Amino acid sequence: MKRSAPAIVCLALTCVVASSRRAWAQTDSWTTSPSNPTVGDTVWVSRRVSVPQGWRVRPGKLVPLEDVEPLGDATVALVENGWAVSYPVVVWEPGTHDVSLPPIWRFAPDGHTDSITGGMARLVVQSVIPDSLKHPEPRPALVPLRRGHEHPLPLVTGIALGGAIVAAAVMWRRRPARGLAPGLHVPLEPEVPDARWLAAGEAKAVATRAAGRLRAALAANATTQVSDTWSAEITQVLGQLERAEFSSASGTEIAALSTRARALAKALETGAPALASP
Repeated sequence: MKRSAPAIVCLALTCVVASSRRAWAQTDSWTTSPSNPTVGDTVWVSRRVSVPQGWRVRPGKLVPLEDVEPLGDATVALVENGWAVSYPVVVWEPGTHDVSLPPIWRFAPDGHTDSITGGMARLVVQSVIPDSLKHPEPRPALVPLRRGHEHPLPLVTGIALGGAIVAAAVMWRRRPARGLAPGLHVPLEPEVPDARWLAAGEAKAVATRAAGRLRAALAANATTQVSDTWSAEITQVLGQLERAEFSSASGTEIAALSTRARALAKALETGAPALASP
């Protein structure tokens, strides 16, 4: 079948574009860093993807394996004539590990997308155990240590010493009782006579003071036997003094009652024979 010239030209242009795309799709092989990783180290698996200007890439998600585990998503950095893709991984077993990387997607400015295979990366990881201990030989069991005999003397000595220290600290901290300083002797002022209170118009104060003194004498000498006559008189004097405290009695009457109350109080305090039963 014969083809026209325009069809041949279109087919040639298609082959040129496809070949140019394959040229841009060329990528470098995967590299690892650091150069001599050990078990548990973070290993970066990197690769440069060459794409035309304006294109973007998006790496796929690395699937964790039994001995190789990704530590996060891949990072993408812009480099000359393309992008650098890096995967952080960790290896849990020493030796050589071939890891299959996911495909990398490419995005053109016009919305066209395609992908390239991730390929394989070889990780050579060393053990953290030195080479001399790769094949450790078992050692014979240690001879059990013989337990020494315990003597109670150190324990008793320690307890006694601790008790002595505590007792000494308590005695040192204890303060002697302080003696009270002798109080100042203040002489009592003489009692104000009833006449001065009466002259000042304080007749009720005179009656109150006389009744209080008589009651105090009665309370202090409750065991003293008093005749019925004196008991009646004491009751009568107290009653009159109490009424005088709340009445307008004359000063002469209150003075006489106060004098009699003082006499009765003194007789009670001295145990005068006149108070005893006849």
